[in-house]
Amino acid sequence: MLRLGGWVGLFFLLMLVVPTTLQAERGALLALIFFGSIIIFIISQSRWVISPPVLSWLIICVTYSLFSIMWGVLNGAPGAIAVSTVYVLWPIFYVYFIGFAKTTECYVFFVKVLLTGIFFAAMSGILFVASSFYPALSILFPFFDLLGGSLGLYENSIAFALSNMATVIYGLPFLIGTLMLGTRTSVHFSRKWKVFCVVNLLASFFVMLISGRKAFMVVGLVSMPLSLVLMRMTRIANFQIKSVFKILGISSIVITFGVLIASITLNLDLSALQEYFISGFDFGDADNISAARRAEQFNALIGEWQSSPFIGFGHGSASHSAPGDVMPWAYELQYVALLFQTGILGVLTYGLAVAWLMYQMVRLSTKYADLGVLMLPALVALICFLIANATNPYLSKFDYLWTLFLPVGLVNIGLLRDKAMSTSCKGLHAHA
Repeated sequence: MLRLGGWVGLFFLLMLVVPTTLQAERGALLALIFFGSIIIFIISQSRWVISPPVLSWLIICVTYSLFSIMWGVLNGAPGAIAVSTVYVLWPIFYVYFIGFAKTTECYVFFVKVLLTGIFFAAMSGILFVASSFYPALSILFPFFDLLGGSLGLYENSIAFALSNMATVIYGLPFLIGTLMLGTRTSVHFSRKWKVFCVVNLLASFFVMLISGRKAFMVVGLVSMPLSLVLMRMTRIANFQIKSVFKILGISSIVITFGVLIASITLNLDLSALQEYFISGFDFGDADNISAARRAEQFNALIGEWQSSPFIGFGHGSASHSAPGDVMPWAYELQYVALLFQTGILGVLTYGLAVAWLMYQMVRLSTKYADLGVLMLPALVALICFLIANATNPYLSKFDYLWTLFLPVGLVNIGLLRDKAMSTSCKGLHAHA
């Protein structure tokens, strides 16, 4: 797998920087990697290992997904076949590749690619906004068009969209979680990478301020408290008052620096930004089209779900009274849509799988210090990304599913270590 590692890293970087685009080119690269991995598997099957619990949860989730897809087909769901890739094919694909990445070094490499991708994605957002003020940057317009760029300049605020902003939404809490580990990251990362993380954090925070995305702002608010809680739970750090003040001081500098740059360069009004953020939670405001549309979809989905609460109407189903804007079965409120389509049983199945994943990340972080350095930031970022996904269905696309399966890969390594230690202990007892 090492010979394919560079190609896998390139594919991952493209997923981070240019997601949902260059489908033919990335598809060809993925096919090359897949066939290369098959050759490796045939030559040496021992190089592919998946822990039984990970495989069991994959089978459980895929089995329920197949049932829900068939139920959707029987109910005439317009998107039943279309969503089969997200709920069946791609999870199998991800777990297949996870079986080859069974060393910590593999994931250190992936994290370095991730940090690079976060930086490129953040800089693309900054340059996209800057291109409206500096004509010389118009040379980048083809790249922004490739990312589906849209920009709104208002009197005291800015809002823009690029397809790779999901990378930065995941990246901000990941960077915060990484930097809060302090010197513990030295086990995997040099001082240069730590400095790069600080620069990356500044860029990501600046993008959060100018993005106009309320979910991104929520993620920014909860990242640090969540990191503190998880560090306490995993016993990675025993906090002292001095450490807390140091973290708060660094955070204050980052926030102040980002706010000053945004205010000076873009004439960003913080009071207007605050009003815009609060307006996103006013579902009774008829003038707020986005909030009103989500309220309409929520009421329609919950109302119709009550007719089939346990198994829903099947994957790919659409509400008759409030179909999705782009595709009838695709809704911004992904978790409400999941309840409508898969019912209580579906939500429990997927929810328990994610809860098990998070539990294992906490447990294994406590047990293995070197894994904890990778797992804690990934867990912080995963929780924050799931929060953002509640109103932005990122996880309905292949290019964002890595946010779930990167933690799965780390857990797989930890469980394989558990198994190896258990086997070793049994061997010692047998000899005794």
